[in-house]
Amino acid sequence: TLQEERQEAGAELERLRAHAAEDAGASARCAAASRKAEAEEESARTWEMAAHDHRKERDELREEVELLRSLAEYELSCARSAVAAEAQTAAASRGEVAEQQVEAAAEERRRQRGLAEEIIALQR
Repeated sequence: TLQEERQEAGAELERLRAHAAEDAGASARCAAASRKAEAEEESARTWEMAAHDHRKERDELREEVELLRSLAEYELSCARSAVAAEAQTAAASRGEVAEQQVEAAAEERRRQRGLAEEIIALQR
């Protein structure tokens, strides 16, 4: 009958409206989840950039420390050489310079030259 068909059509319309409401809710949840995922991706990119910057700064500081260490070794070597030269001069003035002392001083100068070349290479 017409009345039954109207009731069935009304019930079908209500079911369709319920599905549409569910679909709209699901769509809103998907949109919210998508926005949240985009925000999390942006946050992850920000953290990755910060980590990269931190690693770069750390590497630069390591290079600077290594350069300062080499410079300190060079300065120490120069000081040792100066002390050795003074001792050699004093000994020479007393006529006590031995072949070993001359060779040790020459070796020290060669070592200093090597350190200086290493520092120059590090500065480049």
